[in-house]
Amino acid sequence: MKDTKIKMEVIGGAEGPCLCIMDDDGGYRLAGPKAWGGGTVLYSFEVCPKELMKELLIYAPEVKQ
Repeated sequence: MKDTKIKMEVIGGAEGPCLCIMDDDGGYRLAGPKAWGGGTVLYSFEVCPKELMKELLIYAPEVKQ
């Protein structure tokens, strides 16, 4: 797993906000309605992948494989 940061964005669309995970090549919507027509970036931040995985395993231990 890379030690680099992962970019997260909250995007406001016509149907409401969504949470996306991004890299230099594009992104993936994790939660919320699709931002049809592109939407507007409401908030952008970066997270450490190791910290994200650590917390994910606490809140959703069933994803551990």
